[in-house]
Amino acid sequence: MKTPKQKAAELIDKFTYWNTSEAEREGIKSALHCVDEIIQSTYWQYLIEGINYWQEVRNEIDKINNL
Repeated sequence: MKTPKQKAAELIDKFTYWNTSEAEREGIKSALHCVDEIIQSTYWQYLIEGINYWQEVRNEIDKINNL
């Protein structure tokens, strides 16, 4: 399994189609939306590790967004 930082970078790359700062911002927004959907659809009482992982991925995306 990839680290949260690796997964965050991978998701941003998947949603960034051009090499511009605006495209990266849009890729970050899309990655955040994707992770939020995963977190919301996960039954946390059964999959707390999975939720923690995706929350860490979201935190890594936020860190990248604040650079």
